[in-house]
Amino acid sequence: MPDGTLFACEHGNSANDEINRIEAGQNYGWPIIEGYEEQDGMVSPLFTSGDESTWAPSGMGYHNGKLYVSALRGTAVLEFDLETGEYREVITDLGRIRHVLIEGGNLFFSSLVIIQMGEEIHKKMTISYTASHFQKNSLSVEI
Repeated sequence: MPDGTLFACEHGNSANDEINRIEAGQNYGWPIIEGYEEQDGMVSPLFTSGDESTWAPSGMGYHNGKLYVSALRGTAVLEFDLETGEYREVITDLGRIRHVLIEGGNLFFSSLVIIQMGEEIHKKMTISYTASHFQKNSLSVEI
């Protein structure tokens, strides 16, 4: 964040992926606790995918009080509102979202779609961006 606050997204063991605000000297619990479990001297996350699901977070960006996280497993870009504590999917159905970058008010993200047709496997990497109201624009390259 512009003020130097550090956030991290991480995979849980099989669920309970986390978004944490990182502070020097803190213990975030792994492997003793995960998700919203609590134990003295350990910090629980700001957000978790919960006991039954996974996001498989792989990249993160910040803009106007919100974190944007790429979700490989959830095949989405997730928006985490740091003020309200709520989150939602803002980009979906474009394959495994690999990474996000926010630059100049635009949200850029890359995705990978693998399509198998009989014996042939086609891979398509897409670099996309959203304008002010998440209007999708994209460039696709078959690899």
